[in-house]
Amino acid sequence: MRKDVYRKGMILAIICLFVGASVIPSISGNIGKIDSYKDTNGIGNINSGCDIKIFYPTDDTFIDHSMPDVLKGLMPVLRLRNDYGSGGRPEWAFDVLTKFDISSIPPDAYIYSAKLKLYYYEWIDNDPTGYILRLYRATSDWDENTATWDTRPSNASQLTAYKIVPSSAGRWLVWDVTDDVKSFVSGQLDNYGWVLKDENYWGYGNIPVMHFRSKEYENIDYHPYLEIEIDNTPPEVYFTCPEYGHIYLRKGKTDLGPFPNLQEKEIVVIIGGIDVNVFAKDDESGIDTIKFYVNNKFKSDGVMIRPNTYEWKWYQWGMSPFILKVEAWDKAGNCNISEMLITFYWDIEI
Repeated sequence: MRKDVYRKGMILAIICLFVGASVIPSISGNIGKIDSYKDTNGIGNINSGCDIKIFYPTDDTFIDHSMPDVLKGLMPVLRLRNDYGSGGRPEWAFDVLTKFDISSIPPDAYIYSAKLKLYYYEWIDNDPTGYILRLYRATSDWDENTATWDTRPSNASQLTAYKIVPSSAGRWLVWDVTDDVKSFVSGQLDNYGWVLKDENYWGYGNIPVMHFRSKEYENIDYHPYLEIEIDNTPPEVYFTCPEYGHIYLRKGKTDLGPFPNLQEKEIVVIIGGIDVNVFAKDDESGIDTIKFYVNNKFKSDGVMIRPNTYEWKWYQWGMSPFILKVEAWDKAGNCNISEMLITFYWDIEI
């Protein structure tokens, strides 16, 4: 009984010590030597923001069914047309071929998105508004100096992406090729580029023709390009419990605070352990691992208790200031760190 009264009396004295304004300056002065360990949410991976890489074609051309052995690779235009003209005879197609060298991207890079962009500048003969333009992955090699209708590459039967022709020309058309690029970069598939087709059956004369700029066009601002976004963005992470300006008792079940004078000095007191909680989120590749440290010694992985919230039950022997640190790793290998100074920690059970 006496021990219990004594223990509770000690705890009350400690609480009074930290809440009392008279002792706050001296505490602040003592922790000034490790000021660099105060909350530093946002440090960690030096890359901030996804890395956007632009690639221009190594080869682009269009192939002409009506002129099956004629090269078009040096023309400043890429023409697209359906195969079926007057009488329903399949002999009029223009297909577009594009290829890019993306070998400079490391095979373990996390591809967040990849988009193929072609500048659509005019149509002739008939308006193709509303047409669906289908993009397929090429499955055999080719180059613009030898590719004709007769020597055209094979292509996958599965569609990579499609685009609906807008109501007016003079704009970029975009196809999402993320899955293909991921497979190219990882080495799962060979990179032979893509084949763009107009498979909208026409069956009359004056088949709609769409014109895109090629890499031979004089103004590079309108050249086709491949935009690849690589995830270099570290996750967002910060402590939600404990918080500065609070005194926690009984493993955090009792929270005394906040106390403005403690908040101002970035002081937190824990008596009897605590369930540490952090908020962690990554909008690109997603959270992979949460790791907790005390004084730079690994203690435990975090456990997700609800979306974007991870927990570690902290209870250890000791009675001194501690540096509490959390690392948040995303699935792309990016890391962010948040640290906080636990001004006073006592493992006593109350």
